Amino acid sequence: MITFHKYLKILTQTILLASLIAVCSCSLINMKTERIKTNQPYEANVSKKNISYYNFMAYQLEINKLNYQKALNNIKIAIENNPKSYHLKKEKINLLMRLEKYVEALEETEDMLKKNPKDTYLIITSGDIYLRLKNIEKATKNFLKAIEINPQLQEIYFILADIYKQANDFNSAIQICNAFIQRFPNSSEGYLSLGKLFAQVGKIKEADDALKKAFEINPDSENIKFEIIRLLKLIRANSEEENNQGVNDVIAGIYLDILENNSGNTVAALELAYFYHTAGEAAKSRNLFKQLGEQSYDNPEIMQYILALSESKLYFPALIMLEALIPTAKDAAEDFHYIAGLIYEELDNTKSAKKHYLQISKTSETLYENSILRLAIIYKDENQTEKAIKLLHQATEEGTGKNSLFFLYLGLFYEQTKQLDKAEQAILKGLETAPENVNLIFRLGVIYDKLGKKSSCIKEMKKVIKYEPDNAQALNYIGYTYADMGKNFKKAEELIRKALTISPQDGYIIDSLGWILYKKGKYKKAIIQLEIARQYVKDDPIILEHLGDAYAKEKRIKAAIQYYKEAIKLSEEKNKELEDKIKRLEDKK
Repeated sequence: MITFHKYLKILTQTILLASLIAVCSCSLINMKTERIKTNQPYEANVSKKNISYYNFMAYQLEINKLNYQKALNNIKIAIENNPKSYHLKKEKINLLMRLEKYVEALEETEDMLKKNPKDTYLIITSGDIYLRLKNIEKATKNFLKAIEINPQLQEIYFILADIYKQANDFNSAIQICNAFIQRFPNSSEGYLSLGKLFAQVGKIKEADDALKKAFEINPDSENIKFEIIRLLKLIRANSEEENNQGVNDVIAGIYLDILENNSGNTVAALELAYFYHTAGEAAKSRNLFKQLGEQSYDNPEIMQYILALSESKLYFPALIMLEALIPTAKDAAEDFHYIAGLIYEELDNTKSAKKHYLQISKTSETLYENSILRLAIIYKDENQTEKAIKLLHQATEEGTGKNSLFFLYLGLFYEQTKQLDKAEQAILKGLETAPENVNLIFRLGVIYDKLGKKSSCIKEMKKVIKYEPDNAQALNYIGYTYADMGKNFKKAEELIRKALTISPQDGYIIDSLGWILYKKGKYKKAIIQLEIARQYVKDDPIILEHLGDAYAKEKRIKAAIQYYKEAIKLSEEKNKELEDKIKRLEDKK
């Protein structure tokens, strides 16, 4: 089905293409006529400007189709045929920035600035690029130059203030805001920014004066009202008085004023409900949260605000809001339960997390599957692996667990409890519904390795590489397995080195390279790689055992014994093989 927007896009492209054909046709007719007049081949008389225009139109078509690389090729050709066009060069710079080719964009901009040194558009663009390249000093210099040439560029003052603020240079940020205010005394934005800066450095009186001035200029601005509320909350938090009822009343009054003028301001309503809670006005808080809960399914802003709090790690206000909203949220309640569960997990409160996950019904398919997975992981972390297995097994048997992650975790938990046959069955069952799932195929390869089925392990890892040629873990697994089997050393080293180009700081892959070198009898080189691996992975007994083996071959008995002992300490079970290695070395002393 073609939607209206898709139809409009097709129509726009068709019109552009028709225009392009018409232009080209006219150009060709003109060229042919000129050829007749001059009796010369028309190819030699093609107007460069016509070619440039043709390529610019082609550029616009590719931009509309989001084919930015093709668009770049077209704009380059357009500029080649019309090298003096300021507009074309600007388009190229904008496209380079969109493609994140900042160095090339900067070179183009600086080249144009040589001819147009006072062009504020180019100066600002250069500053923007320097900012993206993290060259703050040059970015600042460019933005200052721009407002020196044209002091009316209001937005640049605020960009500079933000740069200074990010660098903790609040004095310079305040100075630039004051410069803005001197230039634009009737703009509330300057006083608002100044008030926020003063509040951040704890200059409460100065912040209060600036915000009052901003409010005086623009009494209807919600941004100013919110900033005044934040300042009053700061005053309240720093106050030594036990009773802040007067300040509380002013804060609540401003929130109510915002809502009176804009009843749909969800942020103001949520903040007011939470403010009532913190101010001890439980009844008002409960009533307002109840109203918000009833709206929650039809008002995505409520969910967005709570998620924003969670992302900012403001977990406690998010949880208070969630717990208050859930009773009246109806269709949105299960979404809130799931978010609450995730937050409680972040706070290591698994008891409350489980309570929320268990409230999610099978009718919410995706949420239900995710909640089952979260519960299984919690049970596993609580050393209740059998309970986790039972939960996942039940879900897969009921048919509610079609998600490949159910089978992946079920196989993983069986594997960790050394029930390898059951782990294999779980993964194979998952592959019946998702035969190309790389995670399941990889896990099956690992299980075959643990079952001693080395050839089957390599076969599965090769499947992984077929679907993901740059899967470093699969490349490493094949290489290490070849080395362990004592065969295909050349191929093994080739695979492991390829894995290292993809993940150069992976300690396990570096260990594999060391082990290949060990197997090839290059013990000194092996030690170098294995020591590097140990720097990345300090607590792996296998890497430590490999180091012990390599040092033993180099007759460095003391170092070998030390690494074997460290490996024993980190081993989950008693390791008789390592103990025997130590005994043999000690007998040689």
